[in-house]
Amino acid sequence: MHGREGLGPVRADKSGFVQLYKTDPKTYLLLYQNIARELCRRLRKAGERIAALEDALHAATGERAPR
Repeated sequence: MHGREGLGPVRADKSGFVQLYKTDPKTYLLLYQNIARELCRRLRKAGERIAALEDALHAATGERAPR
């Protein structure tokens, strides 16, 4: 599979995933793993941003939140 330039986000519903699972389980698994990997990456980055904002807030106010 080759990506196309300018290709935007793709929307898929549950029935599309079920159909893919039934017709091509290997591709389904790859897609599922890639979605999970991307979700984890985004959550990790969000957590890092939140921690940085907390640190900046505490540095500005001189207070430390309990952890």
